[in-house]
Amino acid sequence: MIYSTKGYLLPIILILLLLGTFSSRAETPLTLGDIVEWGQTEAPGLEELQDEITELERQLERVRASFGWQLDFSGSTRFDLDEREFQEEQVVLDLQKSFLSGINLLADITYREQLVIPDFPDDNDWPDELETEYEPQVSVAVSYTIFPPTPSPFYQEKFQQEKLLERRKNNLNQELGEEFLGWIQSYLALITQEKALQFSREDVNRLEQELQEIQEQKEIGEAGEINVLDAELALKQAENSYQKRAEALEQEKDDFYEMLGLPPQADLKLKLESEFLDDLYSWLEELNLEEQEQEVLLDKLGEHPRLMNLETEKKQLQQEIDWLGWERWPQVDLTGTGRGWEDDWDGQIGIELNYSIYDSGQHRLQQEEAGDELQDLEAEIENQKENLEKQLQTLQQNLDNSRNELEVNELRFQREKMEKDLNKEDFDLGLITRRDLNQAITAKKEARLDLIEARHEVLLNRLQLAHFLGYYYFEWEEMG
Repeated sequence: MIYSTKGYLLPIILILLLLGTFSSRAETPLTLGDIVEWGQTEAPGLEELQDEITELERQLERVRASFGWQLDFSGSTRFDLDEREFQEEQVVLDLQKSFLSGINLLADITYREQLVIPDFPDDNDWPDELETEYEPQVSVAVSYTIFPPTPSPFYQEKFQQEKLLERRKNNLNQELGEEFLGWIQSYLALITQEKALQFSREDVNRLEQELQEIQEQKEIGEAGEINVLDAELALKQAENSYQKRAEALEQEKDDFYEMLGLPPQADLKLKLESEFLDDLYSWLEELNLEEQEQEVLLDKLGEHPRLMNLETEKKQLQQEIDWLGWERWPQVDLTGTGRGWEDDWDGQIGIELNYSIYDSGQHRLQQEEAGDELQDLEAEIENQKENLEKQLQTLQQNLDNSRNELEVNELRFQREKMEKDLNKEDFDLGLITRRDLNQAITAKKEARLDLIEARHEVLLNRLQLAHFLGYYYFEWEEMG
């Protein structure tokens, strides 16, 4: 698993259950904790993030491998058709290594046929044909840039790739948090819709009972045809409403399954109260962000991924500008070569000087462009700080508004509950009709739904505020 969590569920067992153990939705209901645990490893959105990070790490490994040890083999021979024999046979091993310090090493071992030169005092004593033998020979070449004091191209490429990966990883917890918020929001919406469907079914049952009573009243002359039609119309409308809610709930469930990558046979267990939600509420209470000083929260914004990425990009650009400043200086390389085998060696050391005398102003233009880019980046950092502060204020205001709305809905629910109880007493005394009682019951249930949604809204706003400030219920483990 690529994330650290605060849960104690077993993802392997969960996956087995989801993929093969159960055969119907009724056999293995999944709690919210199970679903979140599943989503952490199987949600399509997170798989895409993992693939992207894996590719960036693979690119970095390719850069590192490019200055690692390289060993090549080559061999050759030639067959002379006239002499009917192989000639000029040789085997070569090439070894290369580039170091981050700027040292480049090239060595090769050649094993080939060579003439044996005898030591004769007089040239006239040389034989008509010299003997040959196979001997190895080693050659070594080393170069090192001693000026200017800038890293090697390999190091600079590695530096740029590492900063790119660092900026991408800065976003991981935030993007994971956004996925998590989406799961919780969708789950809570499903709870509300399922509760609304339950209430809608109860409305249908009450209206069926009401229609039956009115038909009985009509038989004894206490109700007319218009009353029956009204009851039938109300029942039909309630049935249509129930059907639409049921279809909408199934569609929302399908979308939820797709978002998390859940198999179709998984049984989603929707509950207003769950251990996972209790843990989530406890975690938010421990954070207690609503009671923290505003200055503390503003300081926390400095760790926001968007700002951290811009600061990382700024440091990278400043470093590249520093390296760019040395490019117009002469380049001095220390070189050395050696060739031989065993005790027979010869070698050379030298210094190479390279200097670009005139480039038609290309270097100056590069410096100006980099300087302008740095200024734009610094301005963007300041704008981002202002935007983050405004977003923080908006999130805090949203949370305050949702809390106020929750208080209103709590009072409204208490009022509708009391109204329903009074109507029930009047109905039992025969002072009002069943329709009047049903209307009071419906009003209470609507207030109950609004209260549930208001509580969910407060929870989501608290989660969004925590997420925005860099507090994540789940965190992406350090990858490296």
